[in-house]
Amino acid sequence: MLDRQVNLAGFLEGDRSYPMRWQTVRLVSNLSQNDWRSIEHFQLRAREFLLNLEDLRLPRFWSLSIDRGGSKTNAQSNTFPGRHRVKSLYLDFRHFIADKEPSKFQRVINILSKNTDRTHPLQTFLSKLKKNFLRDIDLGIRINGRELPLAHLVTLWFNTEFFHAGREDQEQERHELLTVLQEDAAHQLLAWGVVNTAHTVKSLYACVKDLDRSGSLLVNCPDPRLILRDSTA
Repeated sequence: MLDRQVNLAGFLEGDRSYPMRWQTVRLVSNLSQNDWRSIEHFQLRAREFLLNLEDLRLPRFWSLSIDRGGSKTNAQSNTFPGRHRVKSLYLDFRHFIADKEPSKFQRVINILSKNTDRTHPLQTFLSKLKKNFLRDIDLGIRINGRELPLAHLVTLWFNTEFFHAGREDQEQERHELLTVLQEDAAHQLLAWGVVNTAHTVKSLYACVKDLDRSGSLLVNCPDPRLILRDSTA
């Protein structure tokens, strides 16, 4: 698959011994103005997020280690580029999880699901993307007997440090967490969680990248053989 900006060469296309090709699925009806707005915002936000990731030049293999041996839990990841550089990545990512954003990941999935053939394998692929995205942002760690999903850390740090003043209860919770969690460790975990959504975001971007309210009404879909193979794996 080709794209003028994001590197999609060979993405979800198998290999030379077993090539797979993307197909297209036509929308069963034109979208509402709000739905088109969501698609267009996602196209823009996902493109920026993926280009931001490419610019980080991350190592091929990612790693995360968690040390609970000291008075505070610590974490180290080779995906962390430093707190100042990573802030731009957070800025791009928040558009996929904030409830009021038109580009919220689940919202775009739902738009495609309700406006394409319900019997097509694309539906299985979209369902898997939604499940994987929620799984990726729900991964977390246990600290002092408490489970902390990364999605919760993302929301908490976004609201109290990066983009908002934060409610009093959020500020208090962050302060309590920092009594048992190294502050740098929180950033390491945040970056890890955000970077781990890259494949899922890229997959949905590949699906919608060619949709155009004044032109193409075609959704891109991976080879059904790949979808069916992965759904039974």
